[in-house]
Amino acid sequence: MCLYFLLGRHIYYTRGELLCVIGIVASCIFSSLYSVEPSRSIAYTFLLLFNIVCVASVGKALFSLSPEGFKAGLVLCARAQILAGILIAALGLQARVSLFFYEPSFWAIALTPYLYITAKKHIAVSWPDWILILMAVQITMSANLMLLVLVTIIVSNLSSLSIKSVVRMGIFLTIMGIGLGLYAQISDDLVAVTVRRILESDNVFQQCVERGGNRYPRMLVALDVFQNNVIHGIGPGAYASFDKAEAIRNSYPDFFPYHNIAHSPATNVFIEMAAEGGILLLLSFLCYLFCGLRGKATDATLRNIVVVMLIGLLLESSMQRSYFWLLLGAASFTYSGDQPKTESWRVRRRRAIRKKLLEV
Repeated sequence: MCLYFLLGRHIYYTRGELLCVIGIVASCIFSSLYSVEPSRSIAYTFLLLFNIVCVASVGKALFSLSPEGFKAGLVLCARAQILAGILIAALGLQARVSLFFYEPSFWAIALTPYLYITAKKHIAVSWPDWILILMAVQITMSANLMLLVLVTIIVSNLSSLSIKSVVRMGIFLTIMGIGLGLYAQISDDLVAVTVRRILESDNVFQQCVERGGNRYPRMLVALDVFQNNVIHGIGPGAYASFDKAEAIRNSYPDFFPYHNIAHSPATNVFIEMAAEGGILLLLSFLCYLFCGLRGKATDATLRNIVVVMLIGLLLESSMQRSYFWLLLGAASFTYSGDQPKTESWRVRRRRAIRKKLLEV
């Protein structure tokens, strides 16, 4: 599919994006020289390049063909996933439904476009979509999904910067808070217990850390690994195999075996990327994000979706998520009015020069 769109000239990359991609690949190769598993790091580099070039370019091309159709497809896919999840829960096949994802929190990240479009009402969405979202929270019992719903509501309303949107957000959050409070009093499931403990806790941050399990300790350990390998990192994809005993002693002395920190991935994709690939990989990736999302002509909806997704990934690991790169590619597509820019900058420059010569 990527070759089809490339040959059809449906894909447009800026020079800044191309330079950032070169920087990402070069920093990954440099870090692989210091990796405890060089072959794994090289394979990780190729997979990352595949996501950037192929998956992101397909998202860019699909969005260029039909922006509203692309968003509608995201909504339809999410609806189908939630309905399938409800069926799985009804059949008792999974205690906490994760569908075909590794765990419910991973599915929550993938549902971000649906959450934002529903909150913003950019296309044909209605109150039944909010019911589906509530059902998704119920069947996944995911605190991450609850957090993403909250963040999505805030970002979708603050993006317009109007008094009406702020008032609407306040009313919606108040209704949601009252509903969660009442639900916490009448139910004993994981969602109710989580809400009840947060509301009754004197230290909300500590309660959230405990609810997150080993996420916070994993983040501290990854941060220590990065501080000891700032320049070159420990090798892309080699974090699970890296000996983290010293980092655990430095960052998390109260280590409990059931937390399984030693062989768990890092928390926070930015810290994970810095720990594995060093500061050069992190800076290259941040530049790639900046180059792709800074344009005034980029789609604001998809740009905000990527921002919300990145906020969610602060509590997760691994940038090797195809749906993230698909959305990032679509969000980074720059267009003018209703006509996408599918021509390269060289073609546009030649046309401009030709036009000036004809005027003379």
